[in-house]
Amino acid sequence: MNKRLLWLWLIVVMMIGLIGCPWPGPDPDPDPHPAGDLRVLITYEAKDLHEYPFEQVEILGSAKVINYLNENCDDEGNRKKWLMLDNDNAYSRLNVEWHDDFKEAQEHDGMWLIATTDKKRVSVPLPENIDEFIATLDELQGR
Repeated sequence: MNKRLLWLWLIVVMMIGLIGCPWPGPDPDPDPHPAGDLRVLITYEAKDLHEYPFEQVEILGSAKVINYLNENCDDEGNRKKWLMLDNDNAYSRLNVEWHDDFKEAQEHDGMWLIATTDKKRVSVPLPENIDEFIATLDELQGR
């Protein structure tokens, strides 16, 4: 009797290996970028930073912001697709995909945010603080 059960079990295991498991497996991980790949450009005028509220300037050097961008932005070679640039930079040194965004941002006074995904785009003054900045990017990504 035990030999029959062992053979039956062996046949069932072999069949599962050949045709796959008939029971549903775990749900696949949700797409980490439901709105598509995120790319972020922040521009500012370095000589005028003292004129802006501290909470807004803090976005430029915040570990929370940098970690958020590193976790949510797409890869571009060995770095992530986000830039924080002084308006006086020569955009000709940038990757071509950044040229139009940088030229557009230079047309605006003050600190500017341009963020894009495969499906949406925002071009707005830089939010007033870190939480609003992250909320803007979360909304863009459909979160």
